[in-house]
Amino acid sequence: MFRRLLFILIACFFAISFSNSAWSSVEGTWDVSGVANVKLSASGFGSGSDTEYFTDSFTFYNDGSFEMIDVGGTYILNKGKFTVTLSNDDIASYMETMMEDILDMYGYTVDVHDVIISKNSFKGKESLSDGTISGKFKLGITLSIYFYDFGYNFNGKATATASFLGTNKIPLSSSSSFHSSALSKNPLAEIICNEILRSISNSGTAVLK
Repeated sequence: MFRRLLFILIACFFAISFSNSAWSSVEGTWDVSGVANVKLSASGFGSGSDTEYFTDSFTFYNDGSFEMIDVGGTYILNKGKFTVTLSNDDIASYMETMMEDILDMYGYTVDVHDVIISKNSFKGKESLSDGTISGKFKLGITLSIYFYDFGYNFNGKATATASFLGTNKIPLSSSSSFHSSALSKNPLAEIICNEILRSISNSGTAVLK
């Protein structure tokens, strides 16, 4: 059970105004790829970690808003360096729903609750020399998962660090919409879900033990 919860947490992995300057070329939709590492610890289970590759789409709008495939927020840009602000409440709500849906696929009725975001840092920079963006997203959370079938409450703490590189920027004027550009992507959540489903199909055994 511990390792599968670690996979699920990975799946759930990863400003108010816009600074108008010569660096505003960050505006647009970027093809993003990277590596996410998640460490999970829980009383009675010890600790563990795992790493997965992901692809995503980051869109920086000229009004200071920001979107990736799973969540959105705002950003500020200052001399080629950007800081993205994602709502802690939105992240917590997303993780609760995602983990409940995934565990439901295994036949487990659960209540994911008391998700608290202790760290939320999303920073990067733009390189004018090679036309890319790069950065890191760091997330720290504590959470509880109540398994109704067993009358058991799992309490854990996780930290996630994702390094990313963005290339092939599409200007906003050329993008029909964020969602259409995201259709061809394989975000981390989808990759992990597919791997879990394949493992169920191949083994024919229960996932959480």
